[in-house]
Amino acid sequence: MSDPAWQWCTRVNPKNRLKVKCNYCKQIISGGISCFKHHIAGTHSDVAACNGSQEIPLPAYVKHQCQELLDAVKANRIEKDMEDAEEGYGDPNELEESEVTPVATSSARLILKWINLYAIVSSHTFYSLVFRERCVPKAAIQPNNIK
Repeated sequence: MSDPAWQWCTRVNPKNRLKVKCNYCKQIISGGISCFKHHIAGTHSDVAACNGSQEIPLPAYVKHQCQELLDAVKANRIEKDMEDAEEGYGDPNELEESEVTPVATSSARLILKWINLYAIVSSHTFYSLVFRERCVPKAAIQPNNIK
């Protein structure tokens, strides 16, 4: 229970961490703390967004913190994928003396390496553009504020 989001929910069954109850709207969420963060942030189509209740409204800072936690997880995943892509499949042209690889296999490996690298870089570029757009205040990018 080291995730900060546990402070905004309770386990339905103390032995089952995959079913949690929202402290704001009292809805039971299946899927654990990750789905609960999507519930609070309102960012996933498989989980209903939290609107709070009349007694306990959902504070804006809680929604913002859950979004930041989800963004951090996504950024870590992208970073790990990029590190994995840098390691790649090895250079297919560098063969050990005892290893013999057919040309077709080494070409296929090289093609797969470039396809994986392109997919990771493309998703990272898209994510960074979306992340910057959401994090930069709109007033900061208005033409009258540029000097």
